[in-house]
Amino acid sequence: MIGNIITNNISFGNTTRELSATLGGENSDTTGSGNIYTYNNFGEAAANFIEWQAGTYISTYAIFDDSVGGATNSVAGDPLFTDAANNDFTLDDSSPAIDAGTDVSLVLDYAGNTVPFNVLPDIGAYEYSVSAGYQKRYKRFSDFWRYKRY
Repeated sequence: MIGNIITNNISFGNTTRELSATLGGENSDTTGSGNIYTYNNFGEAAANFIEWQAGTYISTYAIFDDSVGGATNSVAGDPLFTDAANNDFTLDDSSPAIDAGTDVSLVLDYAGNTVPFNVLPDIGAYEYSVSAGYQKRYKRFSDFWRYKRY
């Protein structure tokens, strides 16, 4: 794997780990290099939630950043899908993935919605939008800061 950019993705609720970067995905120089991981949501940091090289496991976003070689701007926590149990992976209005992505030159999301809807693109396949009228995303200013960004 050489020169891949993994950006604005959500990996959440998997049975083993949220990311497995092996066989060059970990930029080992022998089988891969130049792979970039930024503005993703891999859920809550937990024991072995990321595999970085075969058999090497990461349990915090700080260690993931160190392994990648710099800040990944990852968003920790449940992405808060609207109804994942029924395959609705749009973002709930309180999702930490809203406005947490970066511009990757998309103009439409997976469902054909304009990207970005607000100031910044969202992390994930679907851009959060309000179909009618204005909806406050944060009830208090302090709510904006409750989600960690790395």
